[in-house]
Amino acid sequence: MATSRSSKQPSTLDDAAAAVERLAALVQGGIGVDRARTYLDDDPLAPGRSGPEAAFPRAALAVAKESGAGMAGALQAIGDGLRERAKQARDLDTALAGPKATAKLVVALPMLGPVLAFALGLNPIAAMTGSPIGVIAALAGTGLLVLAWWWSRRIVTAASKQERAAGLQLELLSIALRGGMSMRGAQALVERALRDEDIELVDTEAVASVADLASRAGIPVRGLLEAEARAARRATVQQGEQQAAKAAVMLTVPLGVCVLPSFVLLGVIPFVLSIVSGLSLPV
Repeated sequence: MATSRSSKQPSTLDDAAAAVERLAALVQGGIGVDRARTYLDDDPLAPGRSGPEAAFPRAALAVAKESGAGMAGALQAIGDGLRERAKQARDLDTALAGPKATAKLVVALPMLGPVLAFALGLNPIAAMTGSPIGVIAALAGTGLLVLAWWWSRRIVTAASKQERAAGLQLELLSIALRGGMSMRGAQALVERALRDEDIELVDTEAVASVADLASRAGIPVRGLLEAEARAARRATVQQGEQQAAKAAVMLTVPLGVCVLPSFVLLGVIPFVLSIVSGLSLPV
């Protein structure tokens, strides 16, 4: 496979969509795909590039080439899909903005006590290290703080997971059918192309359902495939929003179990010990 003249890589799905759309326009103008790629500074099809922004267009090109479908139309279709997935990713980031901010805040909360003590001219560090109670409180509070950070991070990471390949198998089947392939042959081709790019087959059940519906209704399956692909992408967005809402609730668990006790151990106890130490009272 030809490579571009530049090593610049599309860094986001939006960048990849723009590159694929430019490539589609060049091919539509009568330039071959391989030659058209040499005009791009950000070749979305270059081998060795990872991520959906690179793997999806490569799989689409492989399907279009082998099925005989129009290259420009296939590239434009996958570009549209990338553009929609980019919007989904932005929507998910927006939905997760609150939980992410909450996770950062709860981890920073226990440090307010020592900061306040320093602001009042006290020395919480000396007070903590100068007594057994202080040392135990510091170790326990730090352990709880680390646990809260890990726990919160895990909750947000789980909520951030999104099935970006949702609908792709359906899209590629539609492309293969444009080339005149049978449904069985198109399915085999698409599955092979996706496996070659290590893309999970997540739409197999939807494909079977759509094929059965088209057969019973006696209509071409291509339109149903494209509609089902759009529905799969919308379902992914809705699932992401639900996960973000759930994460916002789940973050209250490490807040109550870890952060509040850590706040007492690292925030309140150092403050009290600093005052007691300043009064020269035995601890």
